Amino acid sequence: MEQEKILELILSKLDNIEKEQQEIKIELKEMKTEQKEMKIELKEMKTEQKEIKRDVKEIKSIQETIQEFMLSTEKAIEVYDQDHKFIEKLKNVVGK
Repeated sequence: MEQEKILELILSKLDNIEKEQQEIKIELKEMKTEQKEMKIELKEMKTEQKEIKRDVKEIKSIQETIQEFMLSTEKAIEVYDQDHKFIEKLKNVVGK
């Protein structure tokens, strides 16, 4: 009788260990799945980061172009003002 109880206790413990192992296996599978998902997300983030860097580079290039345009416009206005002043002086001289 005592041996039967001991055997039952051992079987019960073994059953518990087996259940725990199954639970651990399930958790490991879930962790592997999560890890795969995280790797996919990381790849997507790296791709997005590359796109953002490319966009920033393009924006900087556009900004430089706008700055160059503004500088050339300022120079053109200066030349126009000088030409206008010269023409006005010429009119005054010819008119006299």
